Amino acid sequence: MLAERSPRSFALEFKAPDAGERAALWARLWPEALPQAGLDVEALAAVPLTGGHIRNTIVRAAFLAAEDGTAVGMRHVRRALHSELTELGRPAPKEWRR
Repeated sequence: MLAERSPRSFALEFKAPDAGERAALWARLWPEALPQAGLDVEALAAVPLTGGHIRNTIVRAAFLAAEDGTAVGMRHVRRALHSELTELGRPAPKEWRR
């Protein structure tokens, strides 16, 4: 006979990374084998994202660059970031909108 257990729920809260931590995440999450050209990590770090969303943006940008047959540049990252933010229901930074 199995003993009944009361259901328990837990809520974990993670502190969102600040701009300095986001800059470190952009640098650390970027694969060494993925060529890049002219990325502005400080500008990217200004956009409030978590590490998971930064990783998603990098992957999206890699696919966009592969389609172009080039290294990943800011145009790829901006497009990828716009897509990621749209999925989150958040607007892209004004200066990055088309």
